Amino acid sequence: MTANDLSICDVNILTKYPKKGDLLNYLNNLHHALSVTTQEVSDRPKGLKSISKQLVSSKLLAYNDKDVRLLTTCCIADILRVFAPEAPYNNEDTILAFNAINTQIRGLATYDSMESILSSKVFYILNSIATVQSCVVPVILAQSGVHGAADTVINMFDAILSSIRTEHPEEGMSHSQ
Repeated sequence: MTANDLSICDVNILTKYPKKGDLLNYLNNLHHALSVTTQEVSDRPKGLKSISKQLVSSKLLAYNDKDVRLLTTCCIADILRVFAPEAPYNNEDTILAFNAINTQIRGLATYDSMESILSSKVFYILNSIATVQSCVVPVILAQSGVHGAADTVINMFDAILSSIRTEHPEEGMSHSQ
């Protein structure tokens, strides 16, 4: 299933999915669809930029359920990959996106089982930003003097260095070095 197969991007997320279960299902479907979407412009579904903007809204990033926040961040990582090298966000939204990523990476320090779905999703995020090298975007913003970008870069390094443990899978360890 690809994002083009679904009318997945023609929605106002929180209006259409006000119940947590429905929202989780939507975000999971969006994540799976975006994870197989290529970087080809023709592969991007209509409305993807609108969904991108919704994903960095405070209503989703500060949602009271950690699974919603995690799946939202997975979708953001997918968006950054699909649109690479040009993120579809303005500077402020880019900082919000990377702050959400940093928050999820910090969660690795608290997951008991590295085989859990939660930790595998966080490693997905970490792998995505490392593979596509979108993690350099906040560095570029910091060099350009964008407000909050330098703190985001520092927080990213701190999140990675303080959260990766020796019992984590080797793939995750290689992204922290």
